[in-house]
Amino acid sequence: GVERAWVVHGLDGLDEISVTADSLVFEVAGDAPVRESRLTPEEAGLPRHTLLPLGGDPAENARWLLDLLSGSLRDASRDMVVFNAAAALVVGGVASSVREARAAAEESIDAGKALALLVLLRGLCLLRHLLRGALELLLLHGQTVLPYVRVGGVYGLHGGKPLLVLKLRLLRV
Repeated sequence: GVERAWVVHGLDGLDEISVTADSLVFEVAGDAPVRESRLTPEEAGLPRHTLLPLGGDPAENARWLLDLLSGSLRDASRDMVVFNAAAALVVGGVASSVREARAAAEESIDAGKALALLVLLRGLCLLRHLLRGALELLLLHGQTVLPYVRVGGVYGLHGGKPLLVLKLRLLRV
């Protein structure tokens, strides 16, 4: 069963908590009856926006995400991400209110923590593909190997892109 969850709907038609309208929140908490409430951007200390930038193609969306997580984007889309992250922190029991959680979500972006996590996740996905490919190649040649991985860490930005250094060594058994 579910310990605690929110099912949300922006009254502007979005399938997430909105910064352009009130949002309906249906809280599921264990065996308790589902509780319905409304949530406003103002409750989180955020302004109510009139327009949201629309998404683009995958390359544009990737640039947008890097701009947002690097702290250089401060618009309605950032407020939307912060508001939804704040809600997740409340549902997860990390914060008791969306206003308190909003500050934590903003600090995560502004301090580079959210970007560092994205870089780490991208590196782990790359590592998974590298390991799979290397192991398949070695298995084709009848080799038994033990993968050894050392993650170097996030070293900053290079050409506007985050760096993650991964070192991979395959040891023959």
